[in-house]
Amino acid sequence: MEMKKVLKYAMEIGECMLVSGAGVSRVEDTISRICKAYGAKEANVFSITSSIVTTIEDEKGEILTQTKRIRSYKTDFTKLDELNQLSRYMCKELPEEEEVKRKISEIKREKSSFLQRKFLHQRSLQQHGLHFMEVVLQKGS
Repeated sequence: MEMKKVLKYAMEIGECMLVSGAGVSRVEDTISRICKAYGAKEANVFSITSSIVTTIEDEKGEILTQTKRIRSYKTDFTKLDELNQLSRYMCKELPEEEEVKRKISEIKREKSSFLQRKFLHQRSLQQHGLHFMEVVLQKGS
């Protein structure tokens, strides 16, 4: 994939992550890793809660910069998990543009209410289970 497209999709993933509740350092790291996996010699990413700026240098020494302004947020841990999985997949397998474009579109379109409730329910059960185990262990000592 050409570096201009890599930057475009890495920034789109970073934007979706930030909107979905990711921390700025996680967004910066993800964008940087994707760009470097596809051959960027250098990737400088700066993110705050309302903006992402990325400058990369390709193997020919060409400099590319893109900025995204973030205007709204909607915490969605399911979407965030899917974006993390996609970024790891991209760094490992280097899929072509059409696949990346399709996967990003699928993630953006998904309504995660059922999956998010399931995730939060599982997390709640885990936390209560750990609390229960702590109580049992304390009584046993």
